[in-house]
Amino acid sequence: MENPKQKFVYGTCMRNHAAKLGGFATDGCIEFVPTDDGPHCVACRCHLSFHKKMAVVGNTGGGGGMGEGSNSIVKVNADVVEVSDDEAEKEEEKKLQALLQIS
Repeated sequence: MENPKQKFVYGTCMRNHAAKLGGFATDGCIEFVPTDDGPHCVACRCHLSFHKKMAVVGNTGGGGGMGEGSNSIVKVNADVVEVSDDEAEKEEEKKLQALLQIS
């Protein structure tokens, strides 16, 4: 279970735009920038859950020249779930599946 006080940053978008065609292609978005109206990215319009989740861990000191208030970013395993609420996209997927069955 995650610590509710833990801070996170969201990095590279991992949404596979070619999954329906059996390929792999991401959009190149490298950082999540939230929109004003919800948990979608301004750059790629993907949901927050498509972006890599990384925990921000406070530095406990010990030198290194980074100062006492510095933070480090540590990668955390996060499940990526494809979320689609677009009816046109669902209809296109049905057409592609029908074409694949004909071939």
